[in-house]
Amino acid sequence: MYQTGGYWRFLGLSQVLAGALLLISATSFYGAVLFLPILVNVVVITIALEFTGTPMIAELMLLANLWLLAWDWPRWRAVLITDVSRPVTREWSRLERSGWWLGGASVAAFFFAVRGIAPKGAVGAVGVLVGLGVLGGTMVVTAWVRGRTSR
Repeated sequence: MYQTGGYWRFLGLSQVLAGALLLISATSFYGAVLFLPILVNVVVITIALEFTGTPMIAELMLLANLWLLAWDWPRWRAVLITDVSRPVTREWSRLERSGWWLGGASVAAFFFAVRGIAPKGAVGAVGVLVGLGVLGGTMVVTAWVRGRTSR
């Protein structure tokens, strides 16, 4: 990567700028928007050049960035949806909230298990953690479908 010269420097400076924007609460949305193409690029590069271990970290960073963008959905939904007359905020159901918590906790536990941070016995539970993550995602989607059909 260092041999790419100017591209390497541009990528690094862009990451520093996006990180600085993310640290300031007033500009965190813009930092997440700037970081999205950078992280997609990093994920593609690390997979294409077969870096060891780095693709997983880059993918988790991309997932976290997508989470930040989903958090700010009310700010940028007008770009993607033309009918913005519908109310933006709504209350989460208990099922949806539980699904988000279960999914987030399983992703964190999976990360700790595969990075060697968790105790040795936890590595065998990776399949269980993936299953819990899928269950959490299913709970969220089910809550969304229920909310859609009840309107």
